Amino acid sequence: MTLSDHSLRQIDEESINSLPEDAVRTLAIKLLNDLKEARERLNRNSQNSPVPPGSEAPWDKGSKGRIRKMRTFAWWFEAMEAGMLE
Repeated sequence: MTLSDHSLRQIDEESINSLPEDAVRTLAIKLLNDLKEARERLNRNSQNSPVPPGSEAPWDKGSKGRIRKMRTFAWWFEAMEAGMLE
């Protein structure tokens, strides 16, 4: 990250309005880079980073398991509706 937490807390609308135009551009670039880095970190998972798959929470393990569960539930629901399961 380019800006420290302390520096980021010091920035408000008043401080930005008091900066010269070139300083605002520099700050905007730093903020943009920090935002991109933060979003990359948020979007990391075992499929696009060196994090082992076992370290993910069960609900974050990908869509294959969820799709299988949804199909199983759909089959069960259809079977109940058809009276196949009592």
